[in-house]
Amino acid sequence: MIDAAKSRLIAALERVVERHPDMRFGQLVDFLAEYARPEDPQATSNIDDDEFTDACEQFLKSTEPTTTTILQTTP
Repeated sequence: MIDAAKSRLIAALERVVERHPDMRFGQLVDFLAEYARPEDPQATSNIDDDEFTDACEQFLKSTEPTTTTILQTTP
């Protein structure tokens, strides 16, 4: 059985993969670990599940598509 922390991490990774299907999975994991700990060159092997999940969620928020409303004026 997968615990709640790992389940949350897997769900976050799934959302990142859906948003960035062009990235290879290993590349994505390495990138997200470095995103979470830019000062740690060994981030991929040192990061814990909760910190990694938080990084995934922060990355998703930072890459969220935005909508722009264009106001039309009548001449």
